[in-house]
Amino acid sequence: MFPAYTIENYVEFGQDCQQKKETLSKQEFKLFQDRWGRTLVNHCIKISLWWESLAGEWEEKLKLLPFATIDRNGLHKLAQMPLEALNDWYQEITASLEEHGVLSPQEMGRIASLFLPKSKKNLKLGETLTDEDFALVGKKYKLTATQLEVLTQQTLELADGNPAVTEDMFPLLEAQELDPSVLLGKGDRTTWWLKQKDAEIELERSLRLETEQKLNEELDQRLAQQAQVYEEKLNEQAQQHQAIMQQQAQRIAKLEQLMNDELSQQKPKKEPNSFFSEVNSLTPDGFQPSKKAQELGNLAMANSGTSH
Repeated sequence: MFPAYTIENYVEFGQDCQQKKETLSKQEFKLFQDRWGRTLVNHCIKISLWWESLAGEWEEKLKLLPFATIDRNGLHKLAQMPLEALNDWYQEITASLEEHGVLSPQEMGRIASLFLPKSKKNLKLGETLTDEDFALVGKKYKLTATQLEVLTQQTLELADGNPAVTEDMFPLLEAQELDPSVLLGKGDRTTWWLKQKDAEIELERSLRLETEQKLNEELDQRLAQQAQVYEEKLNEQAQQHQAIMQQQAQRIAKLEQLMNDELSQQKPKKEPNSFFSEVNSLTPDGFQPSKKAQELGNLAMANSGTSH
């Protein structure tokens, strides 16, 4: 077990680990990690890099804190804390010291946890994407560094100069058959699912209207074509009927002419008017001659017959 009780011990060991990481081959460094413990090596490298980034005054303040021993996990949490939060952490530590009169090794990590950035587990809809967000995406889908770089660049291009938001990435993920919903929390996942369904419904409505319009246009076109065909047929039939009627009218006129000619040929000749016929023609209709006049008439007719 690594017997480190001060910050300097962890820093020095971390610096040694960092040097070996830079000089040894990957296989040799892996053997080195296996010998000392991968977690210990990685933690101490992080601690040494963080320590080198501190200003000299902070190094002195931290060394003077009255911890009986330094808890490595607590020191590692302190190394993960943003530098701008270091002053707030120091105030909390000194307040705890004044209250309890002693600092337990666990106090360093416990108070540091209050200032650690919350580990982001999900993205939010409409949220501007950061490097941390893209890193989370890479972790969720186990993308290689190259794949993540390509995805990041394509997402920024889709944003077209505007800040890229979470939804800008979704079409690219779907094109790779990756489910975007795994990036979202429960609430946003439901919201996104509803938006997807609304979009699908709207698309179906649009397709239905387009199909209906196309069918109506085709129906109107066919009806117009049929109407034109029927009109042409009706006009043709009307012309045929008119020709038949003209032929029938001509035949009727000929028959009437023939009948008139025949009647004119069969009309009897008019006999010469006799005296009595002339007299009778002058007699008013319904006039009845007297008996004596009848007798005289009959006698005259008799004499006329004798003379012949």
